[in-house]
Amino acid sequence: MEILLVSAQTSATERSLIGKVLGDHSVGVREVTTYKKALEELARDKFTVVLLYAFSVTGDIGVTDAIRIMKQIVPDVLIVAVSEEKPLQLEKELRQSGLYYYLTKPMTDGELTEALSGAIETQMRRKAR
Repeated sequence: MEILLVSAQTSATERSLIGKVLGDHSVGVREVTTYKKALEELARDKFTVVLLYAFSVTGDIGVTDAIRIMKQIVPDVLIVAVSEEKPLQLEKELRQSGLYYYLTKPMTDGELTEALSGAIETQMRRKAR
């Protein structure tokens, strides 16, 4: 299994934590920096878990539209989003677009680990059926 990481900027500390969580589950990662590239990768390889990190991605597609399109491409995809933005309206729009889990910074390592592990384990159970 491999997850898709969509992020234009992820610190070394955050990368290390993401790598540890993925390693604990024997999961690989493919990283892209734009929503357009994410949609292309998702269409090609049908990832079942996507981590949208910090929404700092640039391009013509907004985050809620990108999530909706991802869900159209792979209806069972679980999308974990991490953002520095905290507006309630944005969170509401994200949840309505099909988001699995939404985290805002600052967050603890445990929160990210729990959200990402939950998505991976859910998809592994689905795959085992």
